[in-house]
Amino acid sequence: MEQNHKFVNQLAEVFPLEKLKWIVVSIYKQQNQQLMAIISPYLDSRELMSRFDNVLGGAWSCNYKTIERGDLLAIECTISVDINGQVFSRSDIADVDTKASFANNSIMKSGYSNAFKRAAVSWGTGRYLYALDNYFVPISNNSNGAFKVSGKYKVGQETMYVKGSFNPPLSQVYNDLRKKGFAVNEPLQLQTNHVQQNTPVQQNTQNSLPPKNNEVNEILQLTSQFGGSANDLKEIIKKINIQETSLEEASQKTISQLRKLLLHVKSFFDRAYDSNIPNNVAYEMLESATHKRVSHPLDVIFDIADPEIRNNLIVRIQNYRKPA
Repeated sequence: MEQNHKFVNQLAEVFPLEKLKWIVVSIYKQQNQQLMAIISPYLDSRELMSRFDNVLGGAWSCNYKTIERGDLLAIECTISVDINGQVFSRSDIADVDTKASFANNSIMKSGYSNAFKRAAVSWGTGRYLYALDNYFVPISNNSNGAFKVSGKYKVGQETMYVKGSFNPPLSQVYNDLRKKGFAVNEPLQLQTNHVQQNTPVQQNTQNSLPPKNNEVNEILQLTSQFGGSANDLKEIIKKINIQETSLEEASQKTISQLRKLLLHVKSFFDRAYDSNIPNNVAYEMLESATHKRVSHPLDVIFDIADPEIRNNLIVRIQNYRKPA
C-alpha cells in the first residue's frame, strides 16, 4: 500500500509552471482600447503521458472506446496501472458531439486527447489545475509573447480578427498554488533575478549588462516561452558540456551555444506563426521531422539544430495548407 501511495503522489505532483498551455476563453477591450484576454491553464496530453512514463515506466497503458448515444458520440479512455502484477484501472469520458463531426480528423484527435486528460485527472495528474481561476492578460500586437493569438473572436458587440501574443502570468499562478497549499517550484521568470545576482557584474561605462548576463536573461525568457523548466536547461547544458550543470557555472562558450540552439527553435515557431499554422500542427511537424514524441520543443532542441531537419521543417511550413 505504501508503494501504491507513493506512485499516486508522484503522478499528482505539480508540473513545472512553464509546461502549462493556455486557452483563450474570451477577449474584451478596455476603455483605453487595449485588448485583454481571459485565459485558462491546461496541460498538453503529451506532457501527461510523459509523467506516466517517468513515474511508471512501461507499467501503464491506456485504451479507448467510442460510446454512441443516438447521433451523439463520446470517447472513453481507461488508464491501467500494473503494480506487482495487480492491475488498477480508472476511466473517464469526453464528449465529441455528433458522429458527423467525428469524421473531422482534428475533432477526432481532440476527442481522444480530452478523454486521456480526464482519465489522467482521475489518477490525480493535473488535478490541481481545477483549483485555479481564469487569468487576465494584455494582448500584444506582435509575436514576441510566449503564446500566440490568431483567429476571429467576439469582442463586445463585434466579431473581429485578432492576431497577437501574450505572456502567461506564471508568477501569479505560482503564488496562487502556494496559497492553496501545493508544493510548486519557482518559475524560470522568477529565477532570472537569482541568476543575475550570482553572475559577476563587471564595470561597464554604458551602464548595460555584461554579455553573459544579457544572454542568460534571453535564455531564461526563451526557455520559459517554449515550456521548458530549470531541469530541462540543466540537461541541455550537460549535453553541451558534461562538466557544467547550471547557468550559474556555465562558460561563455556554453551560454552562447545554448542561446543559438534556442534561437533555432524560436525561428521555427516564428515561421509557423507567420504562416498561421496552429500550435498542435507545429508539434506534429516536429514529431514527423524528428521521429520522436515531443511534449515540448526542448525535447528535440539538438535535432532542430541539424541543418537537414531545419530544412525539412521549412519545407513542411511552406507546403502547409489549412484544412478546408
